[in-house]
Amino acid sequence: MTQVYIHLPKLEAERALVGGIKLSEKKERTFTYQGIKFNCFTGWLHPNDDITRQGDENYACIKLNLDERYCFVGDLDLYPHELYFKSLVPFSQYRLGTFRRPQCLICSTVLPSRIKLQGRRLDVPLLYGNSEELYLENVQSFLAGKYSAFQNDQLYSFFQMLAQQGRFEQIETEDSVVFVGQEGNFSFRKPAFQQYHLEEL
Repeated sequence: MTQVYIHLPKLEAERALVGGIKLSEKKERTFTYQGIKFNCFTGWLHPNDDITRQGDENYACIKLNLDERYCFVGDLDLYPHELYFKSLVPFSQYRLGTFRRPQCLICSTVLPSRIKLQGRRLDVPLLYGNSEELYLENVQSFLAGKYSAFQNDQLYSFFQMLAQQGRFEQIETEDSVVFVGQEGNFSFRKPAFQQYHLEEL
């Protein structure tokens, strides 16, 4: 079993707690995976992932306890491009932190016994704030672990952007770059971006 979260208008959420969620009524889209056609509705891996509805007083967050055999995960940043559908993997094969905005595709009716109203206090502790936070931490951790200069190069890129906005003057020496401005002076080694290879990410 796995947990997936969806935000519904409060009245609809109350009905779901009593009557469940019928796939035939809730269907949002159809997709094909390995030659098999599925109908589905969508949910989230974390209650804070739905940034448009999370915190909206007109909506309630409900937790679904699902059989992962009837769930897929896709990269929402790619939707509706065809690459979205190529990104789909069975829930059991998804590695947390792979997508910035993972979207869960639920391909079954959900019985009321598997639906619970999600309050502000989580009954099951979650180890990360939301999926985007976990994704960014994973990317940064991978790069920092593989490339010792990553932190330097990341900050260099940030200050170079500020220099392009006119907030700093960029001064180069033989092996360093200094950003001089009213907010202070910041010095970094010249980056060697050609060293980065992301195929293992």
